[in-house]
Amino acid sequence: AKFEPRGDITMAAFSFILLITALAISHANAITYTVEHKLGAKFEPRGEIILKTASSSHGTIDQNLDDNAADALRALSRSKGQYLVRVTSTDEQGHSQTAQGFVSACQLYQSGFKDTLRLYVDTNGHVQALGVSSSTKPCTNEDKKRKMSFKTSVVLTRPSTGPVPDTDAFVREQTRKMQQSNGEQPEQQQGFFAKYWMYIVPAMLLFNVLTAVNAPQPAK
Repeated sequence: AKFEPRGDITMAAFSFILLITALAISHANAITYTVEHKLGAKFEPRGEIILKTASSSHGTIDQNLDDNAADALRALSRSKGQYLVRVTSTDEQGHSQTAQGFVSACQLYQSGFKDTLRLYVDTNGHVQALGVSSSTKPCTNEDKKRKMSFKTSVVLTRPSTGPVPDTDAFVREQTRKMQQSNGEQPEQQQGFFAKYWMYIVPAMLLFNVLTAVNAPQPAK
């Protein structure tokens, strides 16, 4: 008996292949985003950004900071300094790129450590620029001690593809303008045969048929 695969089995196998392919592409394009901040003389680790998928536009940041960092940020706030952040994107081949941003340390501290990290990435997911924002309220003289607990939003801005120009219409329009500037009409550019071939060809065929019919027969 000839074996014929059932439709549901074939569809399941096809879906499985698509799933494996998508996972392989996602794994190949996996990029890690490491976040560092500067509270003193040098940058120190702050955490790592986690995306749900390789194409996600939002993420979370896994960060574990102690109260020493809060005290350092409080001192930076008192001095009206800037809180510096940098993000490094690294792919599986070891290629990395770094972008840096800053925000007022005073605004960040008095907002209760609420900030937004906006990463501008290229088509491969590597970071090109970094925007850091926090509360827009002006700083006050309030200087109470706070416990370090960042409430961070992560947004990824990816390049978007613009509309494709209609080059064919542009070429036709430019050709029409050139013809008008030369005092010519588009139909004048066609030859006689190109304009009237639908009449010439049937007439030639009919002529050949009539010639063959009326040709004298050779004597026997």
